[in-house]
Amino acid sequence: MRVVLADTFAGTLEARAAAHAAPPFEIAFPDGSTFRHGGADSPACRFDLTTSAGVDAFTSFDELRLGEAYLRGDVDVTYGFGAAFRLRPMFSDRHPWLSLWRFLRPALVGQSRQNLELIPDHYDESPEFYTSFLDERYHLYSQAVFEEPDNSLEEAAENKLHYVATACEFSQRTHVLDVGGGWGSLARRALAADARVTLLTVSPEQARYLSEALVRKHPEQLDVTLEDFFRYRPDKQFDAVTFLGSMEHLPDYGKVARRVSALLRPGGFAYMDFSAIKEKHAISSFTYRHVFKGNGTPVFLPELLDAMIARGFDVLAVINDTENYHLTTRAWAERLESRRCELVSRFGEAQYRLFRLYLWATAYSLGVDRSLDAYRVVFRKPHNP
Repeated sequence: MRVVLADTFAGTLEARAAAHAAPPFEIAFPDGSTFRHGGADSPACRFDLTTSAGVDAFTSFDELRLGEAYLRGDVDVTYGFGAAFRLRPMFSDRHPWLSLWRFLRPALVGQSRQNLELIPDHYDESPEFYTSFLDERYHLYSQAVFEEPDNSLEEAAENKLHYVATACEFSQRTHVLDVGGGWGSLARRALAADARVTLLTVSPEQARYLSEALVRKHPEQLDVTLEDFFRYRPDKQFDAVTFLGSMEHLPDYGKVARRVSALLRPGGFAYMDFSAIKEKHAISSFTYRHVFKGNGTPVFLPELLDAMIARGFDVLAVINDTENYHLTTRAWAERLESRRCELVSRFGEAQYRLFRLYLWATAYSLGVDRSLDAYRVVFRKPHNP
């Protein structure tokens, strides 16, 4: 007698879906059978379990296993990729040994050494991969600011960088330390104000790109340094220190505050923007195993503010950017998907799938279940600390 996979797992799937109020969805099994929850003519999403490993991953109800099965192609989503994240409450994420090693490793090898080894894992992909989905002018890899509902991603990036330049009073006399460097978004905007920028990165690929794309053309105003933030010891202080999407890699806020204070002249500005979380380090196993390796975390805002205030900084602005980051990551995900064939051909199916999963998951966390927030924060070092 033929075993029908949909029938085999129907009871378990229905009970799990009902217990977590899952929206209507459909699953196609490798034997051609299907399971549908919710009774709707048009389910919100459809999963294709293409192999037995895909079946095992989905029916384990383990979030990490399901994500890794999607990367391998054992699980696919035929339609409703964004809506598929509404099923997330059905899945658990309990991996205590992975979590323990995440914090034990930096204690053993040192935070700076870990940063130099692991952070480039995310950023050393070809810049052309990132610029395929970022805004076309600045290549901003943190939240843009949608001042009007119909702003394009390019306009929203301009809005955001104009805010940074204004808040930090960029001028011909300003020398900025941009921690992270990205793909030169802050540097491009600073050039318009005739400011000088030192770009600090731990990614060799970013350093190469920044040198070739920007520093070579503007050697009097720009320079790039390949070094960890905590090890960096310049021979001068800066007028502003900026962190555009890099604070997530620096979870020791007391140490950050001390270094920023040492790097800034009296009266200088510190600007930070970041994703934020309500419980520090509460991110998924998939994220810290495949997306951002190590002990990085979305920022815990109360602890960051406490650390900067304790170091004597004045808080000039705290702006909630959660909806802005939701719109940004959704725009990135849509642009990524629109260039699927090209990206898979150049960078491989696994890389495309990883970023498709990461960007849509982030958009969902910011815009739907609100497990993530986002902020812009501006500090100033007093003239007489």
